[in-house]
Amino acid sequence: MPTFRHGKLTKVFLDQYDLSNQLRQADVNSDADTAETSAFGTFDKTFVVGLLNSTLAISGMFSGSAGEIDAVLGTILADDIDHVLTVCQEGTGLAGTGIGRHASLMPGKLTSKVITASLADMVGISGSVQGDGATRQGVLLHDFATLETTTGNSTSVDNAAASAAGGAGHLHVVTNTRNGTLIAKVQHSTDNITFPDLLTFATIGSTTVGSERQVVAGTVNRYVRGQWTIAGSSGSIAFLIAFARYPF
Repeated sequence: MPTFRHGKLTKVFLDQYDLSNQLRQADVNSDADTAETSAFGTFDKTFVVGLLNSTLAISGMFSGSAGEIDAVLGTILADDIDHVLTVCQEGTGLAGTGIGRHASLMPGKLTSKVITASLADMVGISGSVQGDGATRQGVLLHDFATLETTTGNSTSVDNAAASAAGGAGHLHVVTNTRNGTLIAKVQHSTDNITFPDLLTFATIGSTTVGSERQVVAGTVNRYVRGQWTIAGSSGSIAFLIAFARYPF
């Protein structure tokens, strides 16, 4: 039987920000260019598939304080920087339950911001992101709901087989009161026992938030998991790790 999810669970992460509590809709759009191959003597149009494209449209409620949606979108509008976006359509789960849930990963540039005022509704805000490349469908390897204080790793996610085209990993560190560093990784395994590093994100400093996208080439083994090393003696860190295998 299919496993259905209600849209209320959706989480949207943009760089070091969790915008979910200010949004009501997040549309991840993927499409491919086509080039026509029809010629004289044919009666039907034929095509080949070309370049992939992706966009993200978000909309919700206006909030203008520092670190909230209007300020966040206003700061990055048209800055020509690839920002790290992860949309978790299945949510991130309760603490420890989000591993393996679906996520859409994309790097992108904010191309529009619209504020809408209506007599009959809340002041609204919407934005459009142009992806730099295709959106990739991946899984969560650390759920945002778990506040970490010690070094550890997630349970593994089984892909049933290795893949050969590499992949992309996202790290979002949204809140951090830890008086030490965080080093987060994605690891992979052929046997679900030994897990060498697949990619290592840049070190996150004491009480620092941030985000990063890393892309790797080549073989990704059957099993993947998140791993993190936390230094310091007090405070906690809330972060999300997601990974998407490339299909080709």
